Amino acid sequence: LFLAVGVAAALQLLLGELALFMYRHGGPLLAVQWLAWLENWGWFIAYAPLVAFLPLLFPDGRLPSRRWRPLAWFALGWIAFLAVAFAIAPGRFDQPPVVNPAGIGPSGSFAAAISSSDWPLFVAAVICLLCVCSLFFRYRRADGDVRQQVKWFGLGAAFTLACLLAG
Repeated sequence: LFLAVGVAAALQLLLGELALFMYRHGGPLLAVQWLAWLENWGWFIAYAPLVAFLPLLFPDGRLPSRRWRPLAWFALGWIAFLAVAFAIAPGRFDQPPVVNPAGIGPSGSFAAAISSSDWPLFVAAVICLLCVCSLFFRYRRADGDVRQQVKWFGLGAAFTLACLLAG
């Protein structure tokens, strides 16, 4: 999971820098648009699986039980749904300032409604909260080393969340 996130994040950043470089140096506009498009929704593909699946699969890489499979599949489907919604939302990108080449329709389209409303992100937050709840169930059933691992994970997650909120 960490390797996949690292590779996806590096690729996303590389595509963004390449789009910016080509934009500043007069590269073909179509190539700049598509590279910027990949970079502007690629962050979601890079980081969303980490946020959803790290607490769900910690510490041994397996789900706590078979009952968690529907949540894992639902989280995966929701990540794909939001990635597509971000990818086809009409509008302009910030850096480089080009139009989304895959943007569909006017501002009243489905993609614009998904990307501008808060309910998809609320559902994503609920999914992440349920994934974090898996740690509590795992902690209650665990003994010794696994309990210590979950405690350290919780401490690190709380510190990270506090830093994100403070920032």
